[in-house]
Amino acid sequence: MRMRGDGTLLVVEVCSPGTRMVDWHEKPLDYARAGAPLYLIVDPVTDPPTMTLMSRPVGDLAPDDERQPYQEIVMVEAGQPLELPEPFGIKLDTSLIFG
Repeated sequence: MRMRGDGTLLVVEVCSPGTRMVDWHEKPLDYARAGAPLYLIVDPVTDPPTMTLMSRPVGDLAPDDERQPYQEIVMVEAGQPLELPEPFGIKLDTSLIFG
């Protein structure tokens, strides 16, 4: 099933060793170009595990553009809170996610 990026509130990817490069290097560009306002990467593969929230997509990027696809990037390690902006307006307790 497909949907328009600007019709989503949040896109979440959980990395695995086999998808990590795509999740970090290809999908942010695809989601930003589609208009997804928030892209969250849950990365249990790193040590320590991290969660990264990308927001404010640039959107008009060409595939060979060198700019970051999202204007704001916030990364936290497991155990640190991660604030999701409106319309969520909540802080995620990442220690519950990574256990």
